[in-house]
Amino acid sequence: MEQVENFVQEIEDKVKSDLQSSILANGKIKAGRRTSYKFDEDVISELCQLKTKLVSTRSKLSDLGRRASNLFQVDFGAFKRKSRSKKQQQTPCGKT
Repeated sequence: MEQVENFVQEIEDKVKSDLQSSILANGKIKAGRRTSYKFDEDVISELCQLKTKLVSTRSKLSDLGRRASNLFQVDFGAFKRKSRSKKQQQTPCGKT
């Protein structure tokens, strides 16, 4: 999960730097870069959607992990039978 998040972050940083390079100091888009600018905006929006999906997937996985750990907390030791527990509760014979 972390590798995917790091990869998405790297791609987003590269696209943002490319987006910044296509804008002039006065805020206008460089000539011939309009399609690239639009593409960069589309890619950034897709990356944002991907990030939200990653966050929701991570939260679902952690929730499922908690559920699984709660399910398997039962101790599967040897169970006593009723007859055995009754025998253990009896007092010994009164032979003296």
